[in-house]
Amino acid sequence: MKKNFLGILLKAGKIKLFSFGHLYRCIEIAKKLKKKFNILFIINNNQQAKKILELNKFSYLIYKKLDEKILLNIFVKAKVKNLIIDLFTFVTQRFINQIKKKKIKTILLDDFPKRNINADIVFNYSINKDYKKKYLKSKKVFFGPRYLPIDFNLNKLRNASKFKKKIKKILIFFGGSDILDLSERYLNIFKNNNNDYKINLVLGPGNSIKKYQRLKKNFKCKNIKINYFIKDLNLLIYKSDLIICSGGYTMYKSLYLKKICIVIPTSPNEKKIFNYAKKIGIIGNYNFSKNIPYKFINKIILDENKRKNIFQKLDKVFNRNSVKNFYNNIWACL
Repeated sequence: MKKNFLGILLKAGKIKLFSFGHLYRCIEIAKKLKKKFNILFIINNNQQAKKILELNKFSYLIYKKLDEKILLNIFVKAKVKNLIIDLFTFVTQRFINQIKKKKIKTILLDDFPKRNINADIVFNYSINKDYKKKYLKSKKVFFGPRYLPIDFNLNKLRNASKFKKKIKKILIFFGGSDILDLSERYLNIFKNNNNDYKINLVLGPGNSIKKYQRLKKNFKCKNIKINYFIKDLNLLIYKSDLIICSGGYTMYKSLYLKKICIVIPTSPNEKKIFNYAKKIGIIGNYNFSKNIPYKFINKIILDENKRKNIFQKLDKVFNRNSVKNFYNNIWACL
């Protein structure tokens, strides 16, 4: 049976660096859908994104300019029948309407809608229920953390995840690019305070090798390990007791695994998600700063009752069947 083409359209944000969380969540989806479809990524020009797609053995096309006519021609020539659009703030309703006229089904994937939009299918895994009204005119809307697009292995890891009375292992990860350069700041926080915590810092692919080498040189401590561009971040999240991260895709995966998170938002969108997570009590910190004092971090670590309460709330907010819910519905819709 001949496979139809499924396109995945991605674009970097206003920053110069690529939004790697969006790329990785699309790769996880593509791995599950490639049995049924020929997957084609359509991305703006980014060398690291190309390397990641090549490493995962996915085909891609590059668009140099965000021109609706050019993109439509790409979809038609590639014989795309279904199109997943990630980070669709750059896509207008007019463009979606033009795509539909070409008889291409549109699937929007997001966690923070900036405006009302109408598509064939919408998947939004946000914890904030108020955002659902942005999609009221769309044909099918799958909303909430019960539709989190993650790897099936995370479901197994979640089932094995248990509450830790003592915090021993801490993971620090500020996204694929660390756009606010927070990694070194938080390494210094732990380095300058004598402690026995095992610190794992992960630098994503948007960080330079020079930065990695500099941090390796400056932080030669027995309890600090610096990793660059690791293959299995999910397993490292699972093995950690506390996660210090930004408010993107990794935060959602960590919360799904019922991990205690100290969240440092790195964008206006992430600040709004942070405020809602704080409101419903599923993260460790109640304020955010580029430099959270060590005594505040340590207070969260030592407060076993608070951490246990967060752990129990996460079990209710994040459905253990999220993986099945997402893939069963996207398979049925395509």
